[in-house]
Amino acid sequence: MAEDREYERALAAAEGEVFVDIIPSANGELAATVTWGEWISDGIPRHGDSEGPMPVPAALKRAEEVVAMYELKDVVVSIPSDDLWEAEWGLLRPLRSSITALAEEDDVDLADDGDEGVSPTTGWADDDAEPTGDHRWH
Repeated sequence: MAEDREYERALAAAEGEVFVDIIPSANGELAATVTWGEWISDGIPRHGDSEGPMPVPAALKRAEEVVAMYELKDVVVSIPSDDLWEAEWGLLRPLRSSITALAEEDDVDLADDGDEGVSPTTGWADDDAEPTGDHRWH
């Protein structure tokens, strides 16, 4: 863990990411858990795990170790407020949406509206096509 390390803020981890969940403990200090999900390595299913709570610097270090050890993608962080983040832990990037995370996981282009070949005037795949029957809501 270094001050120049960047972490993405997320509500949940996508496949292959290690999730560090930072929460205030009962005594008011911050604590964190480190969680990683199941994955497949060399065709063999591997189980995930969770560790903690522990101090935030220790959790970030452990998350980096897990990424390296299991060749996972990256570390993402959940924290209740940006104000709780300490600069010495690194740079915290803005919260990504869950939709973005799922799209990245499934390799989906969010800019593709799926309307290729659809008429912009009628919304039908073919300008000559018309709906049949009564399609009103009842």
